[in-house]
Amino acid sequence: MTLPTIALTMLGGEDGWRWAIAISAIVMAAYGVFYWFAITDGPSATSHRKTRKAMAMEVSTWGDMIKLILWTIPLVGCLAILVWRIQDMGFLSVNGALIAYLAIVAIVIYQIVQIIRVNVPILKKGVPEDDKYHFNSVAALNTTYFANFGAELAVISMLPMFFEQTWGLSAAAAGLIAASFAFVNLVARPMGGAVSDRMGNRRFVMLSYMFGIGIGFMLMGLMNSNWPLIVAIAVTIFTSFFVQGSEGATFGIIPSIKRRITGQISGMAGAYGNVGAVVYLTIFTFVTPTQFFYILAGGAFISWVVCFIWLKEPEGAFDEEYYVSSVDRMIEEQELAKTQAKPQQG
Repeated sequence: MTLPTIALTMLGGEDGWRWAIAISAIVMAAYGVFYWFAITDGPSATSHRKTRKAMAMEVSTWGDMIKLILWTIPLVGCLAILVWRIQDMGFLSVNGALIAYLAIVAIVIYQIVQIIRVNVPILKKGVPEDDKYHFNSVAALNTTYFANFGAELAVISMLPMFFEQTWGLSAAAAGLIAASFAFVNLVARPMGGAVSDRMGNRRFVMLSYMFGIGIGFMLMGLMNSNWPLIVAIAVTIFTSFFVQGSEGATFGIIPSIKRRITGQISGMAGAYGNVGAVVYLTIFTFVTPTQFFYILAGGAFISWVVCFIWLKEPEGAFDEEYYVSSVDRMIEEQELAKTQAKPQQG
C-alpha cells in the first residue's frame, strides 16, 4: 500500500513509480546493512545438520531420482515461456531467442547431470531405512507454492487494473484497494505457520488452506460491477487470507520432511512460486480477469488433490527434537574428525 501512495500521490507524474521503486531499493539496501551486523550466522554446529552434497538434492530411491529430474526441469524451463513472449512482442530477435533457448537447455542439462552425479553413488550404496524420506511430499509442496505464491504474484500484478476498470475507480484508489491483498500478508502468513504448529496435523492444515484458496478465487471470479465495492474488497481479503496463510503452512511442513536438506527443499518449493507466477501471468494475457480467477481456483484445487494423494504427515513433526538418522550421525562424526584434525596439521 505504501508504494502506490508514494508513486501516485506524494511524487506523481510519469516518473512517480520510478522514484517509488528507487526509495524502496534504498530502504532494502539499508536494511541489508543492518541485517549483516545485527543477525548471527545461522544455528550452531551442534544443531545444524549438513547435507552430503550441495549441488543437488539427495533422494531415497531410483524412482525418486526420476521424479526429482522431472520436477527440476520446469524451474529453469519456465524461462522459455518468457523468451517466447518477449520474442512474440517484438523485443527479441529470432537469433537472440535461439541463444536464450540454448542457454536454458544447457542449464537444465547441467542440473540433471548434477542430480545424477550426487544420487547414483548414494543409491548404489543403498539408503538406510532410517534415512529415507517421501519425495512425493516435496513434490506436493511444490504444487502448493506454485498455486499460492504464484497466484499471489500474478494477482497483485492485475488486481489494480481489475478494480479500476470494473468499478471505475481512480488509479490511486484501485492501487490502494488491490494492495490490501498483499497487506494481509503481515498477519496471514505467520498465522499459517502458527496454525500449522498448533493444530497437531500439518497435512490437514495444508489441505484446508488450499481448499480455501480455491473457494476464494471462485468467489472473485463471480465479482462484477453489480457487486458493492465493500463486498468485493471483503472477498479479496478473504482470498488473500488463505493464499498467504497457505504459504506459511507450506514452510511449516518443510523443515519436518528431511532436516538435512531443509534448505534445498525450501529453495525448490520457493522457486515453484515464481514458476507459478510466470505461468499464470502468461495465461492472463489470453483470458479475461473472470476466467483468470477461475484458472487460479483450478490450480488451487489441483494442488489440493495432489496434496491429498502425495503429502504425508511428517514423522516426528511435533517432537521436541528433530529426528537424527544414522547418516546424520555419520556426517557429524566426519565433520568432527575434520575439525579435530586441523589443529594437529597446523
